[in-house]
Amino acid sequence: MSKFNPTKVIKRLTTAEGFLELGMPEHAARELDEIEHAGPFEAARQFLTGQIFKVRKKYSDAVESLHRATELLPLAQSKPVWMSLSECYRKSGYKELALAAEHNAQIAQKAADDAVKSVNPPIGFVVEIKIHRV
Repeated sequence: MSKFNPTKVIKRLTTAEGFLELGMPEHAARELDEIEHAGPFEAARQFLTGQIFKVRKKYSDAVESLHRATELLPLAQSKPVWMSLSECYRKSGYKELALAAEHNAQIAQKAADDAVKSVNPPIGFVVEIKIHRV
């Protein structure tokens, strides 16, 4: 059993993503196969695995990996996975599941927007605080 090495995992994930962008899913799959322990990057590995299956038109396999990625990711970071899942459902003929996945993508987007707002309050809020301090 090998030790988790985050630098190597990130390099493999990045390389796999590059191969996917170049339309080389076989090379991408080989990169992912070299990752023994993805640790906290397992969601990314599952997402990329799903993308590889999607490119190969193996939608049921893609759904399995993408669904696993949605379970591992925080809601606010899961919109791309839900959209990909929706596409796989649609191409498999499951329109209702595709719509449900799209709905979850909208919820994920709202969660992401709310997270940004909580970190960066609206300008009016900041101005109001400054006025009260004067």
